[in-house]
Amino acid sequence: MNIAVTMYGINNMGGVPPYARAMAEGFRALGENADLLYISQRKKKVPGATKTFGGVEFEVIDLDEEYKRKMDKYDLVIHTIPCPHVGVARHKITKKNYKRYRNEVNWMDMYDIDSPIYSVIHDSYYEKFYPWYDWVLDKVDAHICIHENSWLYARRMPVKRFLTPMPIDLDDMIHKYDSSSRERMAVSFNYFKPWKHVDQLVRIVPELQKADVKVELFGSGYTYYHMRNPELAPKKGYGTIWPDAMASDNFTYHDWQHDPNFKRDWYLKSMVTIDLSDSKWWQKNVTRVMMEGMKYGSIPIVREANKSMFYNEDNMVIVPKGMDLTKAIVNIIEDEDKRKEIATRNFNAVKRHDKKRVAEDILNMFKGKTEKLICYEDAVSNNVLDFFGDD
Repeated sequence: MNIAVTMYGINNMGGVPPYARAMAEGFRALGENADLLYISQRKKKVPGATKTFGGVEFEVIDLDEEYKRKMDKYDLVIHTIPCPHVGVARHKITKKNYKRYRNEVNWMDMYDIDSPIYSVIHDSYYEKFYPWYDWVLDKVDAHICIHENSWLYARRMPVKRFLTPMPIDLDDMIHKYDSSSRERMAVSFNYFKPWKHVDQLVRIVPELQKADVKVELFGSGYTYYHMRNPELAPKKGYGTIWPDAMASDNFTYHDWQHDPNFKRDWYLKSMVTIDLSDSKWWQKNVTRVMMEGMKYGSIPIVREANKSMFYNEDNMVIVPKGMDLTKAIVNIIEDEDKRKEIATRNFNAVKRHDKKRVAEDILNMFKGKTEKLICYEDAVSNNVLDFFGDD
């Protein structure tokens, strides 16, 4: 098969580039051809151009008069970002102006092809951040849902859907837990956005120093700049947590790193991986940070939002909001038997995310072998998305 894995430009790609790369690698491992394409609306075209996002290189394909001809050579097109984010509009989207914006931008042309189209549903915030997606639902052949949250949300749209986990590369995962090479260390790899709640980890750094726990924090984003800014920090409720953390001997901040080998070394040295992601739009979810920690034996410490049909207290330390985060971190670090028990269980659980297994799920869907899928539903929906109504 000839497969296109595309990414449309939005203002914050987050974990989509490594997701797209892992998916394409999964297809290639099964002997299929898979191209990574970045769909561009640039005015100045450069033949043979590529763009790199999050350490992942994409071939640029322009949304122009040649787009349909180029895309129709593929047996399947997978849009990992189905449409523009509201951020590109630079103004509040309302019922009155969203149709006007829709007509100003030709993003819907990416659906005017003859090849079958699958779209990836990452989360449950389409009505908030992608209000125009309902305009192309009749051109989407299936939705790929990557966790329970997106599966439940996609049931609101009249498109057949199936659940297959976030693909990751397991070629270098470990299979036996050895605590002798690990330090009393917590690592966190995250984009600094409000719903990631990185500030909650930064806030307890001085407390963790008293317990002799190192904190290695990797990331970037606007919350980082808010915490560091002496004028903005108090207004945002951060006070002096950043300078307090930086003054602690147990804390080191690192800029964002995309090199998988670099991240691997830190996961292998750590005892726990911190991911406090949580919001009303983000529930029953699973993150790439969690998966990476699991495959290297670092125990995830998360909020209740990460609890799902696949992962629960057997796979991670769940710290409900309002509970003592410092105590939870210290307790698991000092309980070697518990860490070994969870890590050993996770080595098996994470196999469902094998990029080849995910690629097989998508191919089974394409071939109509839906009985082999974890969850599948046809296109019937009793609650069709209607973001703003017809008027």
